[in-house]
Amino acid sequence: MHKEDLSRNESDELKTLLDGMNIGYSPEQINVELIEYMIDEVLYNFNCSKVRLVMNFLGWEWKNKEVTTEMVKKSAKRLLYEVVNLRLKDFKEDSSLLEHNISSGGLTATVTWNQSRTKVTHLDLKFTLEEYTARLDKNLE
Repeated sequence: MHKEDLSRNESDELKTLLDGMNIGYSPEQINVELIEYMIDEVLYNFNCSKVRLVMNFLGWEWKNKEVTTEMVKKSAKRLLYEVVNLRLKDFKEDSSLLEHNISSGGLTATVTWNQSRTKVTHLDLKFTLEEYTARLDKNLE
């Protein structure tokens, strides 16, 4: 996926959101073009066809429909924009939260910001089939 494939509305919406945030730094400190470039890079390099093949092999459906490559691309793009927007909008006052992720349909988008929250340092997209996390119960320590 290339920058030309991004809708003008999505670019404008992200820029408006970034420009309108009052989170302790001026909007010009955030390089919107760099964020869009990172989103483009992730979408270009993420193998949506492979994800579709695995999903179809497993009989995985979205909204009772067989998953298409275009559906994976569209969902991935939406998640990447949403994770950046959520980090700025919903968690703007929490300086301890420098990483945030959202998941849907097996896809997970993660954004990581620098300490001053003015620069995206990482933007990740993953497809996960299964995951398990064990946590140590404090009573057992």
